Amino acid sequence: MEYLKEDLGALEVGVEKQLIHFLSENQDVFTWSPKDMPRINLDFLFHCLSIVLGNRPVFQKKRKLREEKRTIVKEEMGKLLAACIIREV
Repeated sequence: MEYLKEDLGALEVGVEKQLIHFLSENQDVFTWSPKDMPRINLDFLFHCLSIVLGNRPVFQKKRKLREEKRTIVKEEMGKLLAACIIREV
């Protein structure tokens, strides 16, 4: 498994080692990719937007992305759609 190195700030060496050990021992509780997310119970975690029916939607200004970023966004959206994390409305 590939590990990511993050800056843990100004932790004491002993505390940092304990934290790394704890996180390594409990890797199974983290979601590493969208395909791992369907097992999340929606009774535990659910997000919905509070909207008032009949109000006109507010549109944000469209942001133009470079082709490189646009491709990455499409790939990530595809992963989230395939994992049923998001859905088209």
